[in-house]
Amino acid sequence: MRVNTVSIFYFSPTGGTEHVAGLIGAALGRGAAYYDMTVKDEHSVALGEEDLAILCVPVYGGRVPAPVEERLTRFSGTRTNAALVAVFGNRAVDDALLELRDMAARHGFRTIAAAEFVAPHSVDPSFGAGRPDAQDQRVIAEFAERLLAKAEQDAPAEITPPGKRPYVKYDGIPVKPAVAGTRCIRCGICAAECPAGAIDLINPKLTDKSVCISCMRCIHACTQGARHIPAAMKTLAGLSLKKLCSGRKEPKLYF
Repeated sequence: MRVNTVSIFYFSPTGGTEHVAGLIGAALGRGAAYYDMTVKDEHSVALGEEDLAILCVPVYGGRVPAPVEERLTRFSGTRTNAALVAVFGNRAVDDALLELRDMAARHGFRTIAAAEFVAPHSVDPSFGAGRPDAQDQRVIAEFAERLLAKAEQDAPAEITPPGKRPYVKYDGIPVKPAVAGTRCIRCGICAAECPAGAIDLINPKLTDKSVCISCMRCIHACTQGARHIPAAMKTLAGLSLKKLCSGRKEPKLYF
């Protein structure tokens, strides 16, 4: 069966997952359509049995970021073959791929492949710096080649990626971006770009920390450098991450 269309959906607050998604699309060489799920909108996509979907998400505490479940309600498949990609900051994927597989199944997607790739950590980019590197990109190219070959089989077998149910518990982390006083000009860019809707649109200096998912998108989006991780908190986070994220972690493919 020839693949009709390739659609790549990604949730990427700081750009690492988007970069991996782009590399996969380029390696496929099939003119993929890209859909950014990071910020909520009303765009919807319906795919059929001859289409291929690739769902790319970052890993937060071994889980899929909370907004992804809502974003997927806009995308539907009809026994549509799908590949799942988890992008992690050189720690671990834990149950994220299995959770994403379960989400995808609820929306009509059949998981036929999955992969884990490393990108810079969103809280401390020194972990996973420079990834995906040349070695990673060779694995990405292999993944794309094998995925396309499997998707074009008459009846590609579904897979269940590693993970366990119930998924690992994740209640977020205490690292929340702060607003740097007078630097904030209340332009509202951070509020508009926040994937979780945690920043007040009228007064962007107000952040609901109970809603914030610590994705660091507001730091990357701010044109004034007004948002940052407080120095003491950043130091403590770095020490904690050093225990978990040191040493090179390698990509993994599942077919």
